[in-house]
Amino acid sequence: MSTIKADTIQNRTGGPVTLTDQSAAKAWVRFAGSSTIQDSYNIASITDLETGRYQQNFSSSMSNANYAPTSNGGSSGNTGGSVYPYNVTASSFRLESLNTYNSSLIDHSHIACTVDGDLA
Repeated sequence: MSTIKADTIQNRTGGPVTLTDQSAAKAWVRFAGSSTIQDSYNIASITDLETGRYQQNFSSSMSNANYAPTSNGGSSGNTGGSVYPYNVTASSFRLESLNTYNSSLIDHSHIACTVDGDLA
């Protein structure tokens, strides 16, 4: 068996490689409810639309709006949270962050999201 060691793998034009017969997240982000990105991959920016509503903007667009964003969030103390994606487009998607105790919109202290699908 051979071992391949590399710092960077790119396709012939310098972009990301295409994985065949494998699946990997095409984007992910962890951010604070203030829309401050703590770490991410393929997320160019987050727009804070209002309390509990955010728009994630991709660095590289998805091939269509049929991808699968999965999200969660919460805050310390007794504030449980649910985070739901909506308004999904090839270049962005929005999240709505709810307090599970009274269904009000809330800025959770941590929100995480992973996106599975195909890049354009």
